[in-house]
Amino acid sequence: MKRFERTVPVALLAVALASGCSSSGSGSPPSGAPPAGAATAPQATRETTASEVLNLASMLTGTFEGSTPGNQLAVIVTGTVSPSTATIYNLPVRVTGKYQDAGVREQGVIRLENQGKSVSLTYIPHFDPTAGLISSEALAFTPRELEAACNFDVVPRGDGFYGQTLGQTTCARAIRGAVGKWSFEVEPGSIRIRNAGTGETLRFRRTSK
Repeated sequence: MKRFERTVPVALLAVALASGCSSSGSGSPPSGAPPAGAATAPQATRETTASEVLNLASMLTGTFEGSTPGNQLAVIVTGTVSPSTATIYNLPVRVTGKYQDAGVREQGVIRLENQGKSVSLTYIPHFDPTAGLISSEALAFTPRELEAACNFDVVPRGDGFYGQTLGQTTCARAIRGAVGKWSFEVEPGSIRIRNAGTGETLRFRRTSK
């Protein structure tokens, strides 16, 4: 199994499915229904409401550092872009550092949208490393970036949220090395990403809000 050479929480956070975003022109992705092949979210333990999207956005915002062996990544998720609506949030994210001695530099946007009993989490990559993440440029994407976007559903579980991907390569274009089925868990102050087949686990702890 190829190591998860480059990662973004929210992204794999993003782990599942080619997004239903438009492939023509640039701009923010449409809300729309989840694309075909999207991961099926596990059963929620509490009803998902508009406030849950805000709760998840709050848990994902801040600076996180890798806390597992070989994970020397720093993840910065900002909440500087105003929500599109009361139930849609766009969070610019940047990941830098090293994972298993390989250099990492990834950036993009995590889009959260209320879907009734779940929250749709979409990761849209910025392939241009110079793209601004604290301006209107953060939501301007090329057709190639929109086509590479991936997403999965997450549901409330315990004090946080849980989701998993469906398929083995559905996020590989957005996140290099993201091959296999992955689970994504977020709780206040921490994020965990785990490969279901190999058990490879990346944990992140929030160091600042």
